[in-house]
Amino acid sequence: MPTDCWPGCDRRVIRDRMTGSARKGERRRPFRRRVSGEPLAAHPIEPVAQSLHLPFFGDVLSTNADNLQREFLAPIKTAGWPTLILDLSAAKMVGSVGLNLIVGLHKEAKKRSAKTRALVTSPHIRRTFAFTRLDTHIQIETGG
Repeated sequence: MPTDCWPGCDRRVIRDRMTGSARKGERRRPFRRRVSGEPLAAHPIEPVAQSLHLPFFGDVLSTNADNLQREFLAPIKTAGWPTLILDLSAAKMVGSVGLNLIVGLHKEAKKRSAKTRALVTSPHIRRTFAFTRLDTHIQIETGG
């Protein structure tokens, strides 16, 4: 924090600009970090009709994609599922890192000669899958 101030400046404005607050004298609320071990998805992941069902509870963005990948790694490695179901019904947006995660999950399923299905309710995600041509590789089921 600067100790010197030019004539006519307000030290609170300088301090707030350094913390990212846009308003004079207002403190920015601290970002709540995810506690280690706090699940992003409900576990155990249950096989539904000979399928591995992976639910996404919210948007799939760069902020949570690494944690989701770690959580989905163990169930993906298990054998005996012919279909991978990616439940994106709670998600409203998938970022580029989230698309990378979905492509990686699809590749893992393809290694095991399994099909991949995605449950999508958001028209934005549906358009993203169509624009990136993921819908030609993954069976998309829309609902809602």
